[in-house]
Amino acid sequence: MDQTRKQSTAPHQIGAESPILQQSPLMATVPHVPGSPLPELMTLTELCAFLKVKPSYIYSLTSTDRIPYRKFAGTLRFVKAEILQWIDRGRRGPRMVGPTRRDG
Repeated sequence: MDQTRKQSTAPHQIGAESPILQQSPLMATVPHVPGSPLPELMTLTELCAFLKVKPSYIYSLTSTDRIPYRKFAGTLRFVKAEILQWIDRGRRGPRMVGPTRRDG
């Protein structure tokens, strides 16, 4: 008997054009240009390591919508490009160097 097996696609081989990703609620929230690589997503743990902060701080930022995030299947996900933009928006310029103040 000649039986043909369907080739299964491992999760690491799923491309942006995959019907699985096209129907994903997470992908519906992430802008994507067909043919370009998928945006890099970070977990809470990865973001904490990246920013060198505690999870409680990230939770406080998400609860007040002060950091861009997605919630998928009850877990937080962060698009790395959006986090980099968020960091850049918070950047402050160099302080002006002026005459020193002398009290006295």
